[in-house]
Amino acid sequence: MDELLSVGAAMQALEEGKRVRRLGWDQEKVFIFRQVPAKINKKILPKMNSLPPSVKAYFKEKFEATGEDFFYYKNQIALVKPDNQITGYAPSMEDMLSVDWLILD
Repeated sequence: MDELLSVGAAMQALEEGKRVRRLGWDQEKVFIFRQVPAKINKKILPKMNSLPPSVKAYFKEKFEATGEDFFYYKNQIALVKPDNQITGYAPSMEDMLSVDWLILD
């Protein structure tokens, strides 16, 4: 079996671009990753399917008012489920105190 780690070691692995999971999670194919921080140009905004129209309108108005050209993705952790769903992830108290984390990569 792979070495079991603390949440601190798991978070460090996420910083390095690795996938991690807890041994205690029910499904083996569930894991988390850190979304790559990104600087998104305003030209991309209309093409983004992941943002609702109200958010696109907010940024469009802000860009016009301020002359800014970018918005940013940063500091997000995502959970991948076996059915290919990707959702946001925030560790529970149990996750933070567990020492059953595995690095998958």
